[in-house]
Amino acid sequence: MSAAELSLVSSRLGVCVELFSGLGGLAIGLDRAGWSHELLVERDPQAAATLRGNDLTRDWPLHDTDLRELDLGSEVGREVDLLAAGVPCQPFSQAGAHAGPDDERNMFPETFAAIRQLKPKAVLIENVRGLARPAFKPFVEYIVDHLQLPGLKRKKDEDWPDHHQRLRKALKRRPKDPTERYVVEWRPICVAD
Repeated sequence: MSAAELSLVSSRLGVCVELFSGLGGLAIGLDRAGWSHELLVERDPQAAATLRGNDLTRDWPLHDTDLRELDLGSEVGREVDLLAAGVPCQPFSQAGAHAGPDDERNMFPETFAAIRQLKPKAVLIENVRGLARPAFKPFVEYIVDHLQLPGLKRKKDEDWPDHHQRLRKALKRRPKDPTERYVVEWRPICVAD
């Protein structure tokens, strides 16, 4: 692809914010596809150092802090076309404690909060194969439903199964504003392909 073609692709795809950037694999792929990174967030100091040291990523705006400590709206300050998130996989990994949504490292709630705050045109979330295990099927269904209607927040002391029931009821109703809903596609993908 020529530089002119690449420039055209970049201008078409738009602004990306990436959460839980890790070592930057997803970010580099999105960059090569033509997305412009407005912000990356990665709290792990070693991962952030790797991102900063990589020639492909070192000029990207990186916050090496906990997502819960950031006001994404003021950090970004513009319309976001794509919110990408490599949500931490440890709660769902085959090698982990298998605590799933009850694991303190479960960052799906923070991802939903970021979606509500930034209101991106599209969302891309990746995780590990372990999330697709039968034990986590109810939680995956919850994630899919919550992604469809991210504006319906959990109440203060509401657990995710009760919130899921409210989401399902709300999703059956015709939306007042269709732009508050996302069309969600969930599927396993071999990233090597």
